[in-house]
Amino acid sequence: MKDLFYVNLFFNKGEKEYRKLMLKSLIIGYLVFLVFLFPFFSVFALVYALFFCLCIYVLFLILPYLLKKHFIGNLEKDLPYFLMDLDISLFLNSDFLDSIKTNSKKYKTVNIVFEKLLFGYLKGSNLQDSFFKLAERLDSIPLKRSLSQMLVLYESGYKDNILTTLAQELLNKQKLEAKTYSSKLVMYSLFFIAATAILPSLYLMFVTVGSTIIQVNITPTQLMVLFFVVFPLVDIVYISFVVYQMPYHLKEEK
Repeated sequence: MKDLFYVNLFFNKGEKEYRKLMLKSLIIGYLVFLVFLFPFFSVFALVYALFFCLCIYVLFLILPYLLKKHFIGNLEKDLPYFLMDLDISLFLNSDFLDSIKTNSKKYKTVNIVFEKLLFGYLKGSNLQDSFFKLAERLDSIPLKRSLSQMLVLYESGYKDNILTTLAQELLNKQKLEAKTYSSKLVMYSLFFIAATAILPSLYLMFVTVGSTIIQVNITPTQLMVLFFVVFPLVDIVYISFVVYQMPYHLKEEK
């Protein structure tokens, strides 16, 4: 399963442990949903419970990707400020590796990268190989560029403002992403109004008015499930999508 490296990074669970947890969750989830839905839907509860289990399975599939996006997003958010701090330290003739260790501790995700990953590679390998392995493992172009510039400084000596210039480029990219997201919010708002107000109203109109013309087989229980479970769930999923699209540098870290 792709990106399970990030599951291990956050929860210390390997691929086998993650698959076992997924299997247990599917079995328990199926039984719980079956017991809960059977009084309302009888035989169809088997199908509905299977559908909910499918949702759980999909969630387990996308969780590693979401963790990857979360980690890389927070890393790229703090990376420009780390580069500027590192540039100042190197300008003051501080030791290269000591400067990385000291400045990375100011930023949680950057510290994970250099403390957990990079310096783990330093055991038995040189810095160039460690940087290469780190860039290969973490799918982040800004990080790859940063490691490349840092390696140039390590091999050829300090050059004025090379890291600060790169940091400014990354910050300008973040500003552009913020403007793009702001323009998309107008469209997102219109779709949200449609999902929360117009769609349920149209459906209710269809049930009340359409039942006088054609036969509509819907029970009060099913109608309650639609308005108290399905439609709110659609709203939650849509809001989650909008928040997911938000650039990480606009989010406050909890």
